[in-house]
Amino acid sequence: MREIRKNPTSPCPFCRAEAAVSNELTLKRIKKRMEVNDAEAFHLMGVFYEKGIGGLPQDTKKAVELKIRAGELGSYMAQAAVGSCYLQGRGVERDEKKANRYFQLAAMAGHDDARYNLGSYEQNCGNKNRALKHWMVGARAGDKDCMGLVQKGYMDGDVTKCEFEHTLRGHQHSIDEMKQNCSPHRLHF
Repeated sequence: MREIRKNPTSPCPFCRAEAAVSNELTLKRIKKRMEVNDAEAFHLMGVFYEKGIGGLPQDTKKAVELKIRAGELGSYMAQAAVGSCYLQGRGVERDEKKANRYFQLAAMAGHDDARYNLGSYEQNCGNKNRALKHWMVGARAGDKDCMGLVQKGYMDGDVTKCEFEHTLRGHQHSIDEMKQNCSPHRLHF
């Protein structure tokens, strides 16, 4: 897709609609997708409000509301973002339990940063074994920070040799798979 969209004014390769050349047109298209409950449209509008993009006022409360709706519709990126908002008290009252719940939803859908955050939350609660389990899952998905924490756990004696080797093999497999997907021989649409 990158090959086709090098020119930002070229039509969409899927729907053939002309590229949006104004904030008004961009917002109109996003709102149209929101009318049909498109999770990513809600998330994108939330980002626009959070950063004050497209002529919209910067409004973190509105941004969180939109991201919560996107999460309800299945956007794991929005779920992770809402978790971060609750963790940092950005646009909502700080609430670690709610942050943890949103990170759980995002992690179950495959969001690596959410998995890392769950491990950190468990460690802060004194649940070292649960933290390491989260980080092992994240490491097997290719997250290098999680792999580093698992390695530290192994060196500290909290992770068995078998668990470490299994995690390391999974991590390497994920890295190899990502490299293969970035191969210059791969077809680009």
